[in-house]
Amino acid sequence: MILLSQELSRARIRDMDQEIAQLQLAARVRARRRARRDAQARAARVRRILLAR
Repeated sequence: MILLSQELSRARIRDMDQEIAQLQLAARVRARRRARRDAQARAARVRRILLAR
């Protein structure tokens, strides 16, 4: 019975680790998209400024 309990605990920990890894991956994807969008907006502002001169 103890071995079954330990195995269930290990399975839960593995599941949680996988879930955390997926959340971290999603957060990195969102951060990259946000950074790319910010860089594009910054580049557009610079182009407008330079073209206005």
